[in-house]
Amino acid sequence: MPLQPKKPSSAETALVNISVKISKAENDELETLIHQGKLEGILPRSFSKSDLVRDAIKNELPLFRERLSALRRKERRARPD
Repeated sequence: MPLQPKKPSSAETALVNISVKISKAENDELETLIHQGKLEGILPRSFSKSDLVRDAIKNELPLFRERLSALRRKERRARPD
């Protein structure tokens, strides 16, 4: 029985590219830290800035969602009926 090709998960098919501009100093520090982590064996050799940005978004998204909800609640209370 031949193996069927693995179907990508819905998360894989819904990926999008984003572009972020950071300062040269931030970029240099980030590259240095990633390089050090790889040399020390605490980061996988395939680790990249994209991995860091992806993780940061995953961690920040729930916090941002809650801040936005709090701002909406505050705005509703401030509006006169």
